[in-house]
Amino acid sequence: MCRVEDAEPATLWDEQQRIAAKAHLCSECGRAIQIGERYRHISSLTDGHWSRDRMCAHCMAAGDWLVATCGGYLLTEIYEELVEHWDEGYRSVPFARLIVGMRRKWHDGRDPIPTGMRDLATSMMQKAVR
Repeated sequence: MCRVEDAEPATLWDEQQRIAAKAHLCSECGRAIQIGERYRHISSLTDGHWSRDRMCAHCMAAGDWLVATCGGYLLTEIYEELVEHWDEGYRSVPFARLIVGMRRKWHDGRDPIPTGMRDLATSMMQKAVR
C-alpha cells in the first residue's frame, strides 16, 4: 500500500534544489551531504508544525520510484515504504539495490546515483498487472 494515499497534505511547502555550502544530514538515509553536493531542501508546515528536511541526490532518486508508483511519498519514510513494497511483491535486482543503498547510506555518497527509477517503476507495475 502507498502511504501517501492516507496522508494529509502539508499546509505550506517550499522545495528547492541546492548545492551544499556546509555539511548536512540527509533526512531519509542519515548520511552526510558533503560540501558541493546537490541536495533537496524542503520546508513544510504540517498539522501546525514546521519542519526542514534535506535529501541527498541518491534518496531523491529512490523517491522518484515512489512518485512513479504511488504518486508521492511521505518525508523521512522512503526507506520504510520501499521495504513495504518489496514485501508486497515488488521485486527486482535494481529495486533491491535501492533498499540496500539506503540501508548502507549509499556508502557515504560514493555509490553512483541511481538512474531510471521512473522507468523501473513503470516496468515493475506492468509486470504486476499481468
